[in-house]
Amino acid sequence: MFNKHRTRWWGAVLGGVSALSLVGCAALPTAGPVNDSEVRVGMNQPLLGLSAPGPVPNATVEQIVTGFIRACSAGYSDDFTVARSFLAPKAAIDWRPDVQVEIFDTDSALETRQLGDGSVEVTARALGSVDEHGNYTVAGPSERVRTVFSLVKPADNQWRIAALEDGVMLSQSAFSSIYASAPVYFLTNDAGALVPDLRWYPRRRLPTYLVNALLAGPQAGFKGAVRSAFPAGSTLAGGAVDVFDGVANVSLNIPDAFSDPTTINLAYWQIESTLRDVSGISTVSLSIGKVPLENTNPITQSTTPQFPIMVKDGNVVRLNSGATEVLVPAGVVASGVITNPAISTAGNEIVFTDSSYRRLYVWGHGAVTQLYNGRELLAASIDRNGWIWTLDTANPRQVIALRPDGTRANLEVPWETGDPVHAFTVSPDGTRVAFVRHVGQADIVSVAVVIRDGSGTPKSFSAPVTLQAGNEVVPAIAWLQGDSLVLLTGSGDNTTVRIAPLFGPVSTLPGVKNAVDLAAGEEENQIYLITTGGDLYKRSGRNWQQVLNGVADPSYPG
Repeated sequence: MFNKHRTRWWGAVLGGVSALSLVGCAALPTAGPVNDSEVRVGMNQPLLGLSAPGPVPNATVEQIVTGFIRACSAGYSDDFTVARSFLAPKAAIDWRPDVQVEIFDTDSALETRQLGDGSVEVTARALGSVDEHGNYTVAGPSERVRTVFSLVKPADNQWRIAALEDGVMLSQSAFSSIYASAPVYFLTNDAGALVPDLRWYPRRRLPTYLVNALLAGPQAGFKGAVRSAFPAGSTLAGGAVDVFDGVANVSLNIPDAFSDPTTINLAYWQIESTLRDVSGISTVSLSIGKVPLENTNPITQSTTPQFPIMVKDGNVVRLNSGATEVLVPAGVVASGVITNPAISTAGNEIVFTDSSYRRLYVWGHGAVTQLYNGRELLAASIDRNGWIWTLDTANPRQVIALRPDGTRANLEVPWETGDPVHAFTVSPDGTRVAFVRHVGQADIVSVAVVIRDGSGTPKSFSAPVTLQAGNEVVPAIAWLQGDSLVLLTGSGDNTTVRIAPLFGPVSTLPGVKNAVDLAAGEEENQIYLITTGGDLYKRSGRNWQQVLNGVADPSYPG
């Protein structure tokens, strides 16, 4: 439903949409020319009370259409009762509002025009859309929402909408009030870690939406990379999650036997992690019908504090509370200069290149081993399984995955063209890879899923998904929280930090002059920038605080 169609301006329509009553609404800031948003929608905010009037007598076709759009925002509070009053009887029965949400810019007007057949076309600047599975797609900078309504006059001689597309249109401000983002967690194939799949659902009945998404299993994009402890075909008994006194009671219909204690423990791990941040929920209780399932050995994710590493005075150092600790001395390489270090999550292995960027080394147990010799190597990543990832510009169509014992896997990049990659990073859980490649006059950021065999060896990538990063250069990227990327864009005096959920609206921060690299940990306050002069800055709110100088190549474990 997105296109670049332009229509004449109806400024008064926006005023009608803005007349929607928002009870208890606070201002939600937006910024940036590339569909950027400062809004990080949390789950702990209550659903705002929304109301809208029904059709007035003798309303024009435009009034009926804009009144219907206004009533759709209130539909999440009244089950779309008022919205359906703008529809002809059959359309009111057939219309499915939950199929898709198209989000338009609050700061731009809806534009309407009557078509020759008596229909009304509505367009607006598009920001994104959400499908019925909760997947958010960010719109391009020139895309527009476009939908057509056909109207009739039944026996009462009052205009009503007789034909329309399924789904709703919401302004960004209404969407931010009504919807929340939350990760649905699936298991890696070896059940050693959880992988977040970010979804967007209405705050009302949010636990039910999330559990239904979990029970539906991994989406096609994760095929071969993740799994679920819940058997295929599992459903919610009664169709809803019952939350009472802080306990989310999840009663299941399960088609197969579900009695293995380890499988039940994994199921609890998934569902507790998925519902962890939902307001009003402190614990989860699973049952099959009325028979409780006991969590005999609760699984918890490691919460070991993570600190960034970097190069200072040629050494690999770790930064902790403003002080640095030498991890690898510069003298371990012949050039006396270490570049692009990466450390494993456990902290027992560090990989790096030397000043030539041609040789890749691994440091462990006080000794250094050369792993690879190439033409020019990109900064390496280490996933949780110990695979070390890099790319040699001698063969830009091939990603190299290495083990410290010398085992090697070569993976073809997941696109047909020979566009050069100048940055890439593997998610700490090892399930996704983000690439930055130069295409034409722009840098393109793409994300692909890693497909592994039964032993955990990487074999291939899924088809890549492209992020909307604008037309600026992207010197550096890093993973944040497992379901977001941090992008450094621009150069010189004009740098910007973009936080890009996978997938959702992009939030922006002003950068630091001459920033050329970044690192990111598990929280947004763990973002660091480094300048051409070696000054290291840490995020402090919307500002940056200098914490160190004379350093280079920062990174967090992973």
